[in-house]
Amino acid sequence: MSDTDDSSDIEQPQDDYWLQYISHPTEGGPPANPDPTLLLTELLFLRIKPLRATNWFPDGTSINAELLENFEKAGSRPDFKLKSEYDVVDLTVRNERGRLASWALHSGHLDVPDEYREDVDTSETEYIESVAQLYNGGFPALHPADTPESRHTRSIIISRDFNQEAAHELEYGEPTEQSGDFLDKVVEYSRRIRTAYDEEDCSGFSREFCRLTQEWNRTVEDLWDLGIVDVPHPLPVEESSSEEEGSAMEE
Repeated sequence: MSDTDDSSDIEQPQDDYWLQYISHPTEGGPPANPDPTLLLTELLFLRIKPLRATNWFPDGTSINAELLENFEKAGSRPDFKLKSEYDVVDLTVRNERGRLASWALHSGHLDVPDEYREDVDTSETEYIESVAQLYNGGFPALHPADTPESRHTRSIIISRDFNQEAAHELEYGEPTEQSGDFLDKVVEYSRRIRTAYDEEDCSGFSREFCRLTQEWNRTVEDLWDLGIVDVPHPLPVEESSSEEEGSAMEE
């Protein structure tokens, strides 16, 4: 990630954007989500695999620390921007997950065994501190653009990660009613991704989006190989876009 492109909407940092991730996690209901079905799926996942779900804390901590370092190297300019819209969406998703995990932990939706509770609490504290450092350091509020590519990017990132978790559960977990419900919702969400993709022309989207669709396709194929035949067919990826991306990466 860098500050070389202007592909994100920037606001001044003191609009309290980052404070929503620092405020007490049990205030009100769960963090707002424009997709209620997605929120329920995420909460179901947290109940099934609380320890794997708490990876969301270090994921958020890691990206926040990286961005703060880059921000400070760039002179802490208020017009700091990320390299691509994908980076902005990824930042948003990781912090939304950290906030949701924090809320679930304190509201009784995340049942962590006593022997792991101290480690989880430490991870949560480190995550919240990483957000506080962004806010105190003047890091700007970065919001994904209100564009079709941005919306598709968000959905596919989440679906990709859900598919990976479902595949892991199929390979290494013990079947339960909850894990079956989670798998059903993951497949349903993947099918929604495919339908939305087919209904909109995504041919002009960026190389980052092309790479993301390839990653999503691999997760769908993994589920198919594990016997989940209800998953949709892979997304079409333009060969020209793939070739351009490969050439750019080689440079």
